[in-house]
Amino acid sequence: MNSITAVSYINTYPFIYGLEKSGILPLSEFELNKVYPSLCAKAFIQKSSDVVLMPSGTIENFNDSIIIKGYCIGAVNEVKSVLLLSNCPIDKVDKVLLDYQSTTSVKLLKILFRHHWEKNVNYISSSEGYENNINGTTAGLVIGDRAMKLSNQFPYVYDLAAEWLSFTQLPFVFAYWTKTKNISEKWLSLFNQALNWGLMHKLECLNYFSCNDKNLLAYLDQNISYDFDKYKIEGLKLFYKLSKEI
Repeated sequence: MNSITAVSYINTYPFIYGLEKSGILPLSEFELNKVYPSLCAKAFIQKSSDVVLMPSGTIENFNDSIIIKGYCIGAVNEVKSVLLLSNCPIDKVDKVLLDYQSTTSVKLLKILFRHHWEKNVNYISSSEGYENNINGTTAGLVIGDRAMKLSNQFPYVYDLAAEWLSFTQLPFVFAYWTKTKNISEKWLSLFNQALNWGLMHKLECLNYFSCNDKNLLAYLDQNISYDFDKYKIEGLKLFYKLSKEI
């Protein structure tokens, strides 16, 4: 049996649904853990899980040998769930509260401030409830389902995937499937088929997870891009290159 660790956010629900409900990869062949991104990163680093939806910022270099080719959590324009929220425009921001659930988004934000906005700010580590401290010239990086819920509460919202596209003309990869040991090609083929099945049944997936917000189907269809294609790989390689400069 192989252990799988996946992100517990809505954007990963189609993957989880496919694994749990398609029947393509027998339930006896895996155990599934659902955690927030930084714990996915920990599972990869410690090799406590065999297959990990690994946040891109977990490692420092592109490594083709660990990648399970096929699918990722990416965006080709606005992602809607990785946001810099502020009560003032970007040129007035002097402090940024960093989301404690993700290192990838933190690295992306720092790249954008340095190379895209060309601005120096003070970064502040945070803990649960930090969103309440976003005020004045202090902005906040907020990711995941919380970002979508809070976005309409702030006059200035910067979507990091859209800003990355503006800066690089490339899509962004937030996480991709990796393996920490040798796994049979047969198992990996069934795994990818199960993921694809979940992507083909997004509406049923949302019903399964009792997600009643009508906007969520559009979010999964239009804002999250799941194919791990050559353009995303190019964007990922550039992310690793620029990450070394921050």
